[in-house]
Amino acid sequence: MCILPSAAPAVAPIPAASTCPAKLLEPEERQDLAVQALGGTGTITALAAQAGVSRKFVYHQVDVAQQALAEAFAAPAADDAAVLFQLPVTKKWLRQNVLSLVLNCRSSYRGVLNHFHDCLGRDIALGTIHNILQDAVPRARAVNTQSALAAIQFGLLDEIFQAQQPVLVGVDAAST
Repeated sequence: MCILPSAAPAVAPIPAASTCPAKLLEPEERQDLAVQALGGTGTITALAAQAGVSRKFVYHQVDVAQQALAEAFAAPAADDAAVLFQLPVTKKWLRQNVLSLVLNCRSSYRGVLNHFHDCLGRDIALGTIHNILQDAVPRARAVNTQSALAAIQFGLLDEIFQAQQPVLVGVDAAST
């Protein structure tokens, strides 16, 4: 016995998209429908029947309108491009910037060069960076010699390397 597949059932053709009333509505008509629904002019069922669309479509238009209203009345987002403050850049400030980059950020001379080029849009010579750091050494020594170390009862010592030279550093354990 042989069983042959039966003929496929006839499927009703899907109506063309242009015959759907919701797709025929212009943007202004959709907006008007949403405004009427939000304003309580009529019930959702009545508005849907009047426009010849489903209630689901009307609810969707209401959601779209509410999102647009929320965006329109939302607090403005912080503008990342807005100028927060002005900074007077002087030669003294540039020297402080070099010292801060090297001492606080532990940047290399090349890192300082890149920072000046990338962030400040200016070039600085390696010799200038070296001279700024060398000029700071006598002033740092003067500050260090003025520090009274007699009050330190327990110190924590370590060795670090500065310019490939070992340097003994210490800190007062009680002050940390």
